[in-house]
Amino acid sequence: MTTKNPEFIINQIKKLLTDLEKSLKISSISKSKELSKKPHGLTGEIFDLMQEGFFEAPKSLSEIREKLKAEGVKKKSSELMRPLLQLIKKKFLKREKVNQKYKYQSR
Repeated sequence: MTTKNPEFIINQIKKLLTDLEKSLKISSISKSKELSKKPHGLTGEIFDLMQEGFFEAPKSLSEIREKLKAEGVKKKSSELMRPLLQLIKKKFLKREKVNQKYKYQSR
């Protein structure tokens, strides 16, 4: 089993190509599932903020409301709770209690 053996090299290349092909199929399947499950309505608006990187740093409910307001979506803080909880359950967001207030962040 020397690396100068052409058969050995060809078999290694074939194995690597097969592994790569399997990997690409898996990642394209998971991406298509993510896209087909994109939320709608207010949940979709918050999801879009997440895709833009808004939730890279923890955000309070008022910060989220203000960002949505700047995007043209005027909602009360109480109206944001259900969509945020849906995104938490779907494991897109996480929340932590900091100084008696919840902060929301991307997972």
